[in-house]
Amino acid sequence: MMGLVQAPPPATNLLCFGDSVTYGELDEVGGGWVNRLKGECLRRIAAGWVPEVRVHNLGLGGETTRGLRQRFEAELGPRTGDPAHAIALLAYGTNDAVQRAGEPLVPLEEFRANLAHCILAARGRGLRVALVNVTPIAPEREGRANENGSVRSAATIARYNASLAALAADTGAHLVDVHGPLARSAPGWLRPDGVHPNHEGHRRLFEIVLPEIDGLLGRRARIRGQV
Repeated sequence: MMGLVQAPPPATNLLCFGDSVTYGELDEVGGGWVNRLKGECLRRIAAGWVPEVRVHNLGLGGETTRGLRQRFEAELGPRTGDPAHAIALLAYGTNDAVQRAGEPLVPLEEFRANLAHCILAARGRGLRVALVNVTPIAPEREGRANENGSVRSAATIARYNASLAALAADTGAHLVDVHGPLARSAPGWLRPDGVHPNHEGHRRLFEIVLPEIDGLLGRRARIRGQV
């Protein structure tokens, strides 16, 4: 009598929400860190890894947590699958912390409230949540307005990152620190605008985020060489 074939575990859906950095804008080589993450997960599926991880890139250029809050629950529905095997990854703050006419696009209290709302909504559906903090800017970008009048500063980014850390501690969301490793790394990972990562920056982001996701899944990361 033949033994029963054990069914594979349910697939994990990884929903990556964020702005242009999440979307992979301006990375002409690899399409961004989320695209690299998707490629690695597809390679693992082909190699027979379980559980299967399906990566969904839900980044929108220019988005703040206001936009996220408006669309978040509608985006979850068709992509979550088994909620117990789904992770919502929220990478925000780069645009929220931008100052125009001396005021942030999204004040710090509202930034936290918007993310807290989304964490509660995700948890209510049974998803786990990870928060990704804000990447550094180039020193020459400090306090200087771009063509849209947007001003960024390291001090403001530090405040928004501190808020993310506190929110993660208060809610039990998993915090992925990309700012620290990038700030300590060798230069050459930013585009000339001093804000968006180039292909090397996205490669470094991928290498930071992948082990964090593997940790949430309870497995050890094995990173293939990426371009």
